[in-house]
Amino acid sequence: MENRSIVNFTCEKIKELTMQLAQSLAKRNLTYSEPYHNMKLIGIYAKNRYEWILTDFACIFLGITSVPLYDTLGIVNLSYCL
Repeated sequence: MENRSIVNFTCEKIKELTMQLAQSLAKRNLTYSEPYHNMKLIGIYAKNRYEWILTDFACIFLGITSVPLYDTLGIVNLSYCL
């Protein structure tokens, strides 16, 4: 069984973490540019946890549409995608 604990953040801490992540995402240019609708897309493969929502906030800040890829997909190794 996982060790779960409650994590509390202030609004300022959430903003700080979101901005740091947005800067990192912008530097790496990991998005797919969908030409028909002129959208930037990025897939997020993760379990439900606070890092997921921070990543989604960073995407919203950058104008990127996040596409959730849930951990229940059964994919074990995504290293071939890198």
